[in-house]
Amino acid sequence: MAACPSLRRASSRSTARAPNSASNLFTVKYFDADDNAVNDDERYGDYAAKIVPKDEFEDALITTTDGGTIAFGEGTLRIRHVSNFAAASQNKLTTKAVKYDDGQGKAEAMAAVEKTGHASVILSSSTTISLNGKEQYQYPQELTDDIALLFDELLPKKAGGDNDTYTKMLVDHAKHEGFSMKGKSYEFRHLDLVDKENSDAWVSSSEGSDVFWPYPSGTSKGTDFELLHFQGLHRE
Repeated sequence: MAACPSLRRASSRSTARAPNSASNLFTVKYFDADDNAVNDDERYGDYAAKIVPKDEFEDALITTTDGGTIAFGEGTLRIRHVSNFAAASQNKLTTKAVKYDDGQGKAEAMAAVEKTGHASVILSSSTTISLNGKEQYQYPQELTDDIALLFDELLPKKAGGDNDTYTKMLVDHAKHEGFSMKGKSYEFRHLDLVDKENSDAWVSSSEGSDVFWPYPSGTSKGTDFELLHFQGLHRE
């Protein structure tokens, strides 16, 4: 917006000057297919994201100081499935990333994470975080404190059910790819790097990340493990 916006009420001939920042006038709201406002992130699906006047300016006609009209397009918010939406909303599926300075700091970060016994991730303090992996949406360094690891179970076949169906599908796929699953115990998890204060939106790290997966019950560092990555398997 080139000029400072001003505010005019449709029912009045007077003109009131608005605050200097457009952020004082507008907010982002989300709506379902029936145009009902969505106020939480506990239902999966696609929602319309709209920039709208704040409640106190809802009945106002907002223009720029030179009288120009203001129009906004719509975006799309996609909320993906998780195994438990209630747990996700309480950040119980995520663990905050531990940052380290390049050099000796990495060894210290690894030791600190391993002591917790929980799934976690460490990131270099010099890495660049980008929303949805897009470089045009890079995070300023001071806004990366809420980056976390999403460590989730496989999805259930239906709400309230178990994930046996998808577990079997992945086991069968591993066998098809030549991996022997006979006599082996296995765990499947969905992992993502996310912004836990932005509805667990997926983010990327320019320098990668180191993920820590806790030892399953009855195993230790002396146990032989085989890690399989199911490439191209994403949640939609």
